[in-house]
Order: sequence, then C-alpha cells, then structure tokens
Amino acid sequence: KLVAVVASATFVSSLEENMHEIKLNLLVALFFAGVLTIIASYIFSRSVTIRINRLRNLTYQVTKGNYNVRLRIMGNDEIGDLARSFNQMTASLQNSQAEIHRQEERRRQFMANAAHEMRTPLTTINGILEGLQYDVIPEEDKKHSI
Repeated sequence: KLVAVVASATFVSSLEENMHEIKLNLLVALFFAGVLTIIASYIFSRSVTIRINRLRNLTYQVTKGNYNVRLRIMGNDEIGDLARSFNQMTASLQNSQAEIHRQEERRRQFMANAAHEMRTPLTTINGILEGLQYDVIPEEDKKHSI
C-alpha cells in the first residue's frame, strides 16, 4: 500500500553553482586563516627572538666582566626561567668577584705587614753589624751586641 510519494527535483546547474560558491568560500576562509596564522607566528617568533637576543647581549657583557647586568623577566615560560637563572648567576658572579677583591686586599695587607715585620729586626741587626764594623759600639757592649 503506497500512501504518498514526495518528489523533489532541482536543476544540476544550481547544485553546481552552490558547490562552486562553497568551494570559493572555503578557499577565501583558508587564505585568511593562512594569513592570520603567518602574522600570529611572526609576532610570536619575534617576541621570543627579541628576548633571546636581549639575553645574548647581556651574556656578552658578562663575558667582558660586567656582572652588574640584570635581565628583565617577562613571563613564566622557559625563557623566563632562563632569565631568572641568568640573574641568579650574575648575582653569584658579582658576589664572587667582591669576595675575590676582599681576599686580594687582605693578601696585600698581609704582605705589607709581613714585609714591615721582617724589616724591623733586619734593620736592627744591620745597625748592630755596622756598629761592630766601624767600632762604634763600646768594648763592654760588643759581647751583648753579638
């Protein structure tokens, strides 16, 4: 028993036009998505490159002996972690450099004190020997002087 029949018909040309419009819209969307992706990638890579270049420049300054440099930390990503480690390293190097300077100053002071302490008895001995050589020391004091 057939109750009803629904028949639908359309021209093939209108379907092809719709398919063509859909394909064209997809290509336009793909083009804009590609352009936006390229722009976003450029902006992201540029921000990373700027941060890495900043770190490279400060590292160069550290190799020249400038331990007072600090890197401004931006973000909590790997480069931010690297910047924190870099700042800790430069602070440690600066402290080490200050300690080396203090130790060098102590060494200089010790050498000056040791030289002074050695000069005093040597000068006394030299004076006594010259006194003995030129017979300036009285005869009764010569045995004590020797």
